[in-house]
Amino acid sequence: MNAPNKPSENRRDWSGENLEGQVLLGQDFQRRVLFCANLRRAVLLGANFQEANLSRANLEAANLRGANLQGARLSRARLMGANLQHANLAGANLQGADLRKVALEGANLQGADLRGAILLGTSLTGADVRGAIFSDAESDYARLCTA
Repeated sequence: MNAPNKPSENRRDWSGENLEGQVLLGQDFQRRVLFCANLRRAVLLGANFQEANLSRANLEAANLRGANLQGARLSRARLMGANLQHANLAGANLQGADLRKVALEGANLQGADLRGAILLGTSLTGADVRGAIFSDAESDYARLCTA
């Protein structure tokens, strides 16, 4: 079996790529296109996804702690069980994203668009949600404590 592709500085389009389980610490995906990419269980601590297109990407159980997702497009992305603690999601588009049981403690969600997102069992303790849009989001007990 061939080793999966690793991101490079020259390649901008990673649509549909399988990076499942890859360890990509601090990787720079800024402005990259990862539409429908498989990043399930990937370790992406401190990665830079600023203004990247991750629409419909699979990020289930991915570790994105401290990642920069500012202005990223994550519409309809699957993030169930992902770790987004202390991640920067300011201005991110998370419309219709599946955020079930996602750890968002201490995350920056200022101005993020979460319309229609699924937030069942999601923890937002200590998250900055000023200006975030939650209309039509599905939530049972998403914990929101900013104090």
